[in-house]
Amino acid sequence: METRTGFPIDLLGGLNTSGGDPGPSGAGDASLARPDTSSLKIAQYDPHTVQTFNVAGLGLGQQTGNFWFDPTLFSIPTSGYGSYPRNFLRGPHRTNLDLSLAKVTPLVGERLKMEFRAEFFNILNHTQFQLPEQSATSSQFGQISSTYDPRIGQLALRLTF
Repeated sequence: METRTGFPIDLLGGLNTSGGDPGPSGAGDASLARPDTSSLKIAQYDPHTVQTFNVAGLGLGQQTGNFWFDPTLFSIPTSGYGSYPRNFLRGPHRTNLDLSLAKVTPLVGERLKMEFRAEFFNILNHTQFQLPEQSATSSQFGQISSTYDPRIGQLALRLTF
C-alpha cells in the first residue's frame, strides 16, 4: 500500500519571458514571479464537487470546475515577484493499493511448470487527482482537470521448462 502527502504546488504569476519582457529584475526572470494574494489562508476544496467562482481579479470572470483551492484570492502581479510564497500549498494526497496473486503448478515433474498471475493496480479504485493548474493567467487556474490511472487488471500465463 502506498500513501503519500501531496506534492508542493508552486503557483505562477503568468508573466511571459520574451525579449521585450525581461521580468521584475530585468534579468529575464518573469517565470519566477508568483501571483499576488490578499490572504495566506487559502481555502481548499474537494475536487469531487463542482464549484463556481467569480475570478475577476485575474480577468477570467465566472469559472465553474473542480477546484482544489480558491482562485479569487489571487491577482496577477503588477510589479515585483508577487506576494505569494513559493510552494506554500500542497496538492492532493495519493493512496494506492496494488495486489498480485500467483499460482505455480508443476505439469511434468520438475521440468515443466505453469505459473498463472493476476495483478491489479489501484485495486480499491480510489480517485487519485493530479496537480491543479498553477498559472494565474490560465482559464483553469486552481482546477484539477486530470487524474492518475483508475483500477487496472492484467492476467499472465507463463510456462517454464
